[in-house]
Amino acid sequence: MCKKEKEKQEHDEIVCRVYQTLLSCIGAKNAVSARNLSDWYGITQRKLRDIINEIRLSSDFEKVIGSCVKGYFVCSSKEEVESANKALRHHALSELAVWSANEKKAGRDGQAVITFGVGGTTHIESFGIAE
Repeated sequence: MCKKEKEKQEHDEIVCRVYQTLLSCIGAKNAVSARNLSDWYGITQRKLRDIINEIRLSSDFEKVIGSCVKGYFVCSSKEEVESANKALRHHALSELAVWSANEKKAGRDGQAVITFGVGGTTHIESFGIAE
């Protein structure tokens, strides 16, 4: 576990090692690919995304981590920070739009309807709304 000060959160060593690697990737032009990072540390790309998310969310890690088609990097300018945040905002809004569409579709043609027993009594319909 890496930990600088008592009030700081403890992180797995792999999280600290990935962050240290990213500190040498300053600016989008120096981005390191997810494939390379996951290969270097012997982890899946899914695990790497979880680690990047932990780094981004924790105040223990002071640098803003951006991403681009080339991979992950430490933002080196206000413009890179703004671009990184714009991409994250776009992704979040897109996920909310999908969630909203799913809510509207729930229950159509028996989707998201749970029935029990021989008579097929509906107990839960459309994501948890009981009859």
